[in-house]
Amino acid sequence: MVTEHELPCRPSVLLVGAGDFHEFGDALRWLRAHTQLETARTVTEAVAMLAERTLPWHTIVIGQTRPGEFAEQEVERLSRAMPLAQLVGLLGSCCEGEARSGRPWPGVVRVYWHQFAARAASELRAGDTATSWQLPRTASDAERTEHALHGPRHTARGLIAISTARAVFFDALASACRVAGYTSIWSTGRPVRRAADPAALLWHGQLDAEEEFQQLRSFAALAPQTPLVALLSFPRYDQVQRARTAGAAAVLPIPFQLPDLWNTLQELTR
Repeated sequence: MVTEHELPCRPSVLLVGAGDFHEFGDALRWLRAHTQLETARTVTEAVAMLAERTLPWHTIVIGQTRPGEFAEQEVERLSRAMPLAQLVGLLGSCCEGEARSGRPWPGVVRVYWHQFAARAASELRAGDTATSWQLPRTASDAERTEHALHGPRHTARGLIAISTARAVFFDALASACRVAGYTSIWSTGRPVRRAADPAALLWHGQLDAEEEFQQLRSFAALAPQTPLVALLSFPRYDQVQRARTAGAAAVLPIPFQLPDLWNTLQELTR
């Protein structure tokens, strides 16, 4: 029988916003699997829930489906009520231009719906070592990225087969895999086999045309029992769903942080 003290320490998280929004599905599944998750629809409800708790939440995730859904004053109200909690914005597709043309919340980490699961694996954890999400609210995006790159990571082994039409992109992906401990080959469409079967497949494309969809499906069919990661530039929700239909076990947006790729490969090859 497992006692409470034997359970792994999982951070307590409060999601404020529309937890049933379709783009937030992957993020919610990850949060339910890896954290002690509670939800509130509004900031007022979240503050009322805090009054019934003995300890504040480790992290507050604000799920915003569109710009302006939560005003800056509401975010600051959360910060004042829970000053020790890290604030993270889980953002839908409609918020992708907000950093340039709108008024993003100051001092809040911004993570888009297609980034969240891969990034949270290294950022959202309980422990004594601060992650980039836990840096002061005055930290810049560049400072958070630099901090994330120097965070702890697991050393892996295995072969990664990479499909991309661009040599420079293969070189970049192969280097990223090598840092994590993987070896890589550039797949040219022939059966993906060498001295050992690949641990995972990486496919780079966009799925804007039917031809690319067929290319992805064909690549997945070369090693149907091997997990495939599709790398898509600024993916839309329908493109993510199409990639999964074609055989992708996970989708990563381009650009991505290197820990996002390492976390995804580790999860799929575990």
